[in-house]
Amino acid sequence: AVFSVGGTFVVLDTAMGFERVDYCIRNANPAVWIWPKGSKMKWTRFIFPSIRNIPKHVEVGPTRGEVDLLQPEDVIPVENGLVTFTTGSTGMPKLLLREHSFLSK
Repeated sequence: AVFSVGGTFVVLDTAMGFERVDYCIRNANPAVWIWPKGSKMKWTRFIFPSIRNIPKHVEVGPTRGEVDLLQPEDVIPVENGLVTFTTGSTGMPKLLLREHSFLSK
């Protein structure tokens, strides 16, 4: 659903540790924090200051109706669709971007 509305999905590996995960969230600069209803993910905003700084927080359930708050848009192929990070084994994690056009292949 995130890709179909032109959103960007950010993948984080919590095994990187607190400092690096917080660094990644700050550098990805997300506009919305989305987590599954009933999961413990909603509590992460109390652990990571960077999550508290995300403008909008949304808990979504398993029903499709709750995802309707994400209005479909024309997806721009050259905009980022997926953000991942290296592990940071040689320093701080590095941002890796993939455009929507890459994801639709």
